[in-house]
Amino acid sequence: MVNSLSGRLRGLAEVFCFFCTLLLKACEQFTGLTLAVLLTGPVTESLAQCF
Repeated sequence: MVNSLSGRLRGLAEVFCFFCTLLLKACEQFTGLTLAVLLTGPVTESLAQCF
């Protein structure tokens, strides 16, 4: 009984870690995109004003 319970908990923990990793990756990509847009936005605007 205890063995199956710990196995189930371990499986849940692995799934939880998997989802957390996916979430972190998605957040990294999202913040990377947001930062890129925020950084390139003013740059492209100033470039457009120059030309």
